[in-house]
Amino acid sequence: MRRNSWSEHDVVVLVWDALMASVEWPLRPDQTEALAVQQIRRFSMVLEAFTQSPKSEIALLKHVQMHCYSEPRLLKAFGRMVYELYEVDVLSDSAILFWAAKGVRFEGKTEFLKQTESFVKKLQALEDADDSDEEESEDDEE
Repeated sequence: MRRNSWSEHDVVVLVWDALMASVEWPLRPDQTEALAVQQIRRFSMVLEAFTQSPKSEIALLKHVQMHCYSEPRLLKAFGRMVYELYEVDVLSDSAILFWAAKGVRFEGKTEFLKQTESFVKKLQALEDADDSDEEESEDDEE
């Protein structure tokens, strides 16, 4: 990466494209989501290696959004794919919350926010609980 001056967020997008292009997608739509999730799990370590910064996490999340928008068979799998990327530590909760609040691209915005709404609410509740725990511990120290 350093020798050719490619940035991490550029590389993670290329890796994602390569991973998705290597899949022979089934004709049955009910199998598409499971295959996408399987691909994410299989190559999570590769994706994680290129999402070490918040900028690269957001770049990947926006790219996944665009990929799902441009690939009709993946349109309904976006929410599950984001969840899996979170579960395998490719995406952080802060990246997902930032994307939901400010980073969503216009293309498919309504559909993708709807798919991720309950997951984003859970992440927000966890973050709020962590914030209140930190405030309580600061009050105890005083």
